[in-house]
Amino acid sequence: MDRRIKTIVAYGIGSFVLIDVPVFIELLTGWKTAPINFPDIIDITLFVPFMAIILLSLYRSYDIRDKKLSTTLLIAYAIFFEGHGVHWAANALDLLQHCEGANCLARFGEAAESQKLAYFLDEIIGHKLMYYPLFLILLIFLLIDTELKMSRQERFLLYLSGVLHGFYLIVATVEGQTGIEGLIFAALALIICLRMGLSNTKKRPFALFMLTTSMVMLVLGISWWAYWGALVQPSKILKF
Repeated sequence: MDRRIKTIVAYGIGSFVLIDVPVFIELLTGWKTAPINFPDIIDITLFVPFMAIILLSLYRSYDIRDKKLSTTLLIAYAIFFEGHGVHWAANALDLLQHCEGANCLARFGEAAESQKLAYFLDEIIGHKLMYYPLFLILLIFLLIDTELKMSRQERFLLYLSGVLHGFYLIVATVEGQTGIEGLIFAALALIICLRMGLSNTKKRPFALFMLTTSMVMLVLGISWWAYWGALVQPSKILKF
């Protein structure tokens, strides 16, 4: 299997496994860890190094000679991790302070102000600093993708990883209150793929991967929006 295809498949499956599977485990088992919950432990210990390695590996799989494009990619790469750090730390504090009832300290004085700040850094700044650069990185890879000879098995793996990645990304963006941006990104990626022509898209591994990703994001995101009447955070529905 071509190195680039291996990297794309690993990225698509890995992002789903490291972000969504821990949440499924917590929901199904009721397993709680304190003061940091299980999904966040996996996020900071495994997802971060995974993304650092996999995105850099994907970058190296292309011969990018345009210095401006290369610089843009690397800046977006750096900002993604800055955003992740801001989000992760603020999210941990926000969850720790969250409580209900009249005697909750987070409803009064300095505690209330600190919770407002944690929420702002987590849900507003952190998520946007994470997902906007990631969208840019994925779109650049889509635009510079080149044709490769692919077997039926390789195409199947790209479809599968695209489905899992689409699920991960739409759930993550809706949960991170950037669902509208996620749908706009998916629509833009789909338009780029269609403008390439489906026959050309199917010859390019990252384009095929993103075609699947964007379609899954749009179908799930629009269906969720239509059912609930808004892009409601999954955590509000599933109580996690």
